[in-house]
Amino acid sequence: YEIGVRLVGSEMCIRDRRVGDVLAQTANASTTDIRGLGESLKYAGLGAHGFKMSLEETAAVLGVLGNRKIDSSMAGTGLRAVFSTLKDKNKAKILIEAGVQLTENGEYRNFLKIFDDIKKKTAEMAPAQRESFLDQVFGREGGLVISGLMATPQAELDELLNKLNESKGYSQQVAEVFDSGLGCLLYTSPSP
Repeated sequence: YEIGVRLVGSEMCIRDRRVGDVLAQTANASTTDIRGLGESLKYAGLGAHGFKMSLEETAAVLGVLGNRKIDSSMAGTGLRAVFSTLKDKNKAKILIEAGVQLTENGEYRNFLKIFDDIKKKTAEMAPAQRESFLDQVFGREGGLVISGLMATPQAELDELLNKLNESKGYSQQVAEVFDSGLGCLLYTSPSP
């Protein structure tokens, strides 16, 4: 029993470090901050899990949305609205008729794969037609997120995702910089 508690505690500690590493790296590599990411994840986290997104993928999406000047709580609620839309049978029908594949083997596909389909299927549309289509499907909240992701170069999302996938130990490195006294100097030094 006691060994089981220690193992669970150890696994929780490892998971908590991973979360800290991912959040710290996202905050450093984007215009979001850790508090805002926490706020966004509060709204979007469960839905992201339902669409097979890893913590790193979810944080990368939220990071690039922050880079597009979408406020943290708006990014979180907007992403949650996107997930709800994808589960709505009437909205799903519109996407499926456009050629977007939402499911595979009876389960929802990873959101980033679904989003890639949406980009490909709307690429040939005139800008006004694409905007109207996305607004019809995703509404105002979800449309803000989809538009923000559409405006993000794929290379930017991929670069952030790669950083997050390699972020193990990042929060410890940041803590060591601050503990060494350099963090205080960096924090209080005037900008050039």
